[in-house]
Amino acid sequence: MPDKPAGQLFREYGEQVAKLGQRVDLFQKDIDRIERRLLDLEQRIQALDKQTALSNRDFEKLEKKFDEWHSRRWELGKLVLAAFLGAFLAIGTGVVSKVLDRFIQAGPKQDKP
Repeated sequence: MPDKPAGQLFREYGEQVAKLGQRVDLFQKDIDRIERRLLDLEQRIQALDKQTALSNRDFEKLEKKFDEWHSRRWELGKLVLAAFLGAFLAIGTGVVSKVLDRFIQAGPKQDKP
């Protein structure tokens, strides 16, 4: 293969350097595009972290309100139970009182000889 003249070699090297420069430019554009996407993803992750933190806080508030509601319901149940027990006690006391009154009014029973 005959040696190429120096001018042709320089032209070929110049073309190769130009192609290499174009490839480097394409790589740089790809790198820039990837960096922009990474920044966008980082922002989305930060937003999701914030939303997760807010959701956790809201969930904890709901748990606390549920616990408060449950304890209030139990307090109301205790009041209703106390009212029923008080009513039954009052009725029972009234019945016992009437029975004792009848017993006292009747007096002692005398045995017949």
